Amino acid sequence: MIWNTFEDNKKVLKMQYNNSNWNAESGLPAELLKEECLKIEKEMINEPKIKTKAKIMEYILKNAQIEVLPFDWFADKINHGDIMAGFQYKWQDEINRTAMFDSLEKNKDAAECLAYTADVDYGHTAPDWDIVMELGIPGILRRVQNERQNKELTQEQILFYDSCEIVYTAIINYILRLSHEAKRLETENEKMIIVSQCLQNLATGAPKTLLEAMQLTFIYYFVHHHIDCENLRSLGGLDRLYYRFYKSDIESGRYTEDQIRELIKYFLYKFCAKNFTANIPFFLCGIDKNGNDATNELTYIILEEYIKMDIYDPKIHIRYHKNISERILKIVLDSIRNGKNSFVFMNDDVVINALKNIGESEEDARNYTPIGCYEPASMGKEVPCTCNGRINIPKAIEAVIYNGKYPLTDKKIGIESNANDMKNYEDFYSVVKNQLKFFIEQVRQQVSEYERYYMEVNPSPIFSATLTECVLQGKDAYAGGAKYNNSSITAFGIATAVDSLIAIKKAVFEEKIVTLNEFAEALKKNWNGYEWLQRRCKNDYPKYGNNNNEADEIMTDLSEFIASKINNYPNGRGGVFRCGMFSIDWRIYFGEKTGATPDGRMAHEMLSKNMCASIAQDKAGVTALINSVTKIDYTKIPDGTVLDMTLHSSATQGDDGLLAMIGLIKTYMKRGGLAIHCNVLDSKMLRKAQANPQDYSTLQVRLCGWNVYFINLSEKEQNDFIKQAEHIEV
Repeated sequence: MIWNTFEDNKKVLKMQYNNSNWNAESGLPAELLKEECLKIEKEMINEPKIKTKAKIMEYILKNAQIEVLPFDWFADKINHGDIMAGFQYKWQDEINRTAMFDSLEKNKDAAECLAYTADVDYGHTAPDWDIVMELGIPGILRRVQNERQNKELTQEQILFYDSCEIVYTAIINYILRLSHEAKRLETENEKMIIVSQCLQNLATGAPKTLLEAMQLTFIYYFVHHHIDCENLRSLGGLDRLYYRFYKSDIESGRYTEDQIRELIKYFLYKFCAKNFTANIPFFLCGIDKNGNDATNELTYIILEEYIKMDIYDPKIHIRYHKNISERILKIVLDSIRNGKNSFVFMNDDVVINALKNIGESEEDARNYTPIGCYEPASMGKEVPCTCNGRINIPKAIEAVIYNGKYPLTDKKIGIESNANDMKNYEDFYSVVKNQLKFFIEQVRQQVSEYERYYMEVNPSPIFSATLTECVLQGKDAYAGGAKYNNSSITAFGIATAVDSLIAIKKAVFEEKIVTLNEFAEALKKNWNGYEWLQRRCKNDYPKYGNNNNEADEIMTDLSEFIASKINNYPNGRGGVFRCGMFSIDWRIYFGEKTGATPDGRMAHEMLSKNMCASIAQDKAGVTALINSVTKIDYTKIPDGTVLDMTLHSSATQGDDGLLAMIGLIKTYMKRGGLAIHCNVLDSKMLRKAQANPQDYSTLQVRLCGWNVYFINLSEKEQNDFIKQAEHIEV
């Protein structure tokens, strides 16, 4: 029996990447494979890295051991040993010790104190999934071969085309190896007859069925992510991407709807088993290139099966627009209120205009895919490098208060600022802006310097061959071959910063209850002896997130100032910088290196999350929070951000609760919000889970841009959620 087997195989499928049974006769074990790859690298020490990388990938794909599970519908397992990750680390270290040494030394103290950081980013990519599905692996190879014909080529172009041919020929060989292994297992499970033929078809052409399309996704994902060693951070829009295959299967009678639902379960669960850090994303819904709603019957099937499976990985981006079906909203929000909340809503109108504001065409922008957590990118056209730089906004205030230094180590992190020269709040705020400008300029400069050496560390023939402009130019994606070769800097801790500025404005310059130097002393002592001032700062002054104009005007001005110093500045690859304002888990360890802040926060505590108010400071309710958050123009934040909305379970029950949730989402989107996700919490349940984790093994929470099981969080993170839940119960 080949159908209705998912539940029987579920337990083994879950552990398939933890428990491997490699066919010893199929190739070399990982340790021997690594030795041979090291020999290749040594022999090619003077060759360009793009060629070296292609040859190493070729060797791995041809010679690594493989495994096919005889009860699975999909094959992809190869014993790659993370070999390319080792080479990438080695090559990056060489650049850091030589070409980038001076730049890294210049910013060393600021980076160690986590005022700002600037880095490479090869880890937020997505291929042109439309091209992958349209051409298949053989078609992509033929396109490369055809493009190089009948024109005079530079050495760079020859290297590019040669490397693409090497890699894609090797991928075809890998597919055939999997096909032969499946065929060997036909007597164990008749499923393998279909799987073997599916792989054989993909080795010779583009996918024609849903099974083939899904199998191709695994093949491409596995090679790009694990062999090439770039974090592939979007599977694209699966409902629109797979719809023609689904429709053909149903109309031809090849598969029934029930059988397709079974394939979807195997497909989703296989990605769940990978257990990728921060989850593997795909999107649903949204508008298409012509501005029409892209939702179709496959959208509902995917959602229904995903929710029934009670998994949190993959995670799903819902592209929201004004004509989105209310049925979609009800399905997703009902799932969220029942604890299955691995969803984020993204506002098509805002995202598309944000991408247009950094020079992308409307057609390209409409075809965006959310990369990673909430970072949009024009699919097949843009290399967005969504996490190049990080700006700790509260640290700029700290640097102003302490004359450009980090008070806990006395290391210089910014420009000097003399407190005695600041006669009023406007003077102080102006210096904070100058400090932020300095942080951003240092990050832009270092990222641009790094980008000169991307091809020495991470050329990517597999990725580049899916991008039309790269193929037309004969130029790698990391050499600037894409249509849009952008870099991204994100700033975070906005609520901590705004509330701190308000506290200084009130306590120092308006009420004059302390001088700035006295305030600095209170912060340096972590409020010890100044508890009265801490209480005043924490409880008596306006806070961002309550629809308070004074606080919200600072948030808006500060955010748009930061965006103005990032967006559209040229980078080192022929593109521009993009501004983001998400914190993800950086707020935890950046907070650990941030002293006490004027808003009443203790030293080393977490910074505020994403666009949220500081914990327990949004005292006027969720509607006021939405009003505050949406006062900013999010078309100026093209690298994305999000509002984490927290609701109590009692407020979401029944039809009225569901309608209230829908109303909040619609209000946020209508007011121009960019992205929103939601936790429905109950502090009593969270405390029980903390005390008795064995009884709450599947309790999910939305951590940042991804979901986790609550019991797997650190005690500090668990307490953070409990505090949020207690706040909304007041």
